[in-house]
Amino acid sequence: MEDDIKTMHKVLDGCDYDGLRRLAHQMKGSGGSYGYPILTETAKILEEATGARDIKTCSTVLEKFEVLCQGIIPNFL
Repeated sequence: MEDDIKTMHKVLDGCDYDGLRRLAHQMKGSGGSYGYPILTETAKILEEATGARDIKTCSTVLEKFEVLCQGIIPNFL
């Protein structure tokens, strides 16, 4: 999951909104698979934000997603 977040940051830094949308969509599914609906909802918001191509909103939502993941990752160790 950490690598996915790093990739999402790189994609956003390159203003590749379509790439970020695809990654957010994948993470949306992963959140549900792992039993974390808050991840699914946040990834959905990020996926939707890419449509506006608003870097500030995408960055804010991605940061929230990252914080959520940091709280979850220790559960996998």
